[in-house]
Amino acid sequence: MFTLVTDKNAYADRGDKELLRLCTEVYYQSKEIGYDKGKVNATVKMAEIYSNRGNARESLRYIKEGLEPAEKLEQYASLTSLRMIHGITMSRLGYYKKADKDYREALHSAEKIRDADKKHYIISNVYRQIADLCTENTKDSVVFYALKGYQSAQLISKKSMFRDKAVAGALLTVASGYFYMNDLSKAEKYLDEFDKMMEGIKDKQHLTQSFRIKGEIENKKKNYTKAIEYFQEAITWEKQYNSRYQLKLIYPEIADSYGKLLDYKNESLYLAKAKDITESLLSEEKKLLEQVHKTGENEDDSYDIFSDKKLLYGGLLSFFIISSLIIFFIIRNKKGNTKNENAAEDKIAAGHIPSAKNTIEVDSKMLNQVINLARDNDESFYFKFLELFPDFNQKLLSVNPQLTLSDLEYCALMKLNFDTKQIAVYKKLSISSVESKKYRIRKKLNITSQESIYTWFMKI
Repeated sequence: MFTLVTDKNAYADRGDKELLRLCTEVYYQSKEIGYDKGKVNATVKMAEIYSNRGNARESLRYIKEGLEPAEKLEQYASLTSLRMIHGITMSRLGYYKKADKDYREALHSAEKIRDADKKHYIISNVYRQIADLCTENTKDSVVFYALKGYQSAQLISKKSMFRDKAVAGALLTVASGYFYMNDLSKAEKYLDEFDKMMEGIKDKQHLTQSFRIKGEIENKKKNYTKAIEYFQEAITWEKQYNSRYQLKLIYPEIADSYGKLLDYKNESLYLAKAKDITESLLSEEKKLLEQVHKTGENEDDSYDIFSDKKLLYGGLLSFFIISSLIIFFIIRNKKGNTKNENAAEDKIAAGHIPSAKNTIEVDSKMLNQVINLARDNDESFYFKFLELFPDFNQKLLSVNPQLTLSDLEYCALMKLNFDTKQIAVYKKLSISSVESKKYRIRKKLNITSQESIYTWFMKI
């Protein structure tokens, strides 16, 4: 049964639902006869399938179950794959340093794989994920790691049934890397090579991403009609292979294409789709982040231990923040009362003054509670914060639907005027880690370097 699951055309011939059924059967039969290697093999494949679907919660469940026995049994290929899939999940949640650590550990364990072809195949996949991480975190080295993945794929012997698929995937990552570096001619060159490789490959999973990149290139060239054609192709292939994470990337782009063509009906349609899928994924990420916090997984494992004096200063600063925010809201509400009713309604619609009718009134008690939750790094902080600012999520996601729940939590902290040092203390991170996170958020929200990020959030 597991041979059927690992066949090179398994996804194309059977689909992920049938593969999950087979993996479940392998898992329980292996458990019944005490065959631990079979159980590990099944957990790796199930973690992979759920990760491809964008179901991080189920993926993490099988990763956790498979890691320890894979290491104990010295199944280094399985161990490497599990670490890599865990890194993919952490990256999607916005924990980039944790993802990077996972990928480095995966490369280390991959060196112990005895089968040369399997070793090069898995190492190629890990390098591709590191390259993707560079596009999320920083563009530095994205092409470097993409090319390393391509080189590793080329080391796989031609007799291996996975060689063509590995080379094709690596070519796609290189093309993606050059696109993010804004070198469109090289991106198109590698996409052409990818298309040639795919002619002989039955499993077409990679086509969703390739058509998405082609659409993004045409958007940059202002060929919006052609871009839409590519995005529609990407959506068609996604439906066959069930990858919601790709849709999260496609919908905002196709909406932008329609908007440039002044087709506002379709622009609104795809913006709504982008919002729906983002909120769906964020809901799942909320539950998942609770799990991550409980297990102590954190964006920067090498954080500094802050002294009691620093915590005291943090407490004093929080007191001043609370006082300042209370005064701010009192003054703003008083100003609102001196203006006419229409002006007040405009401010309510803009999210600046809470309406007595349909929102929770901002008061010192609630504000104090939210700030204390932030100071305690309580997992419920952001969701309590949304009770004070119910439109906060929607407004930020309208700027960039690809914000992660981790991004939104940092945005909330900045909305409450916590500075870099305070965030580092409360979240037990290094200052450089927080600065890096703020820099990425600034880029995602298109906040210019000339504008204060705190002023920007006060306008939300």
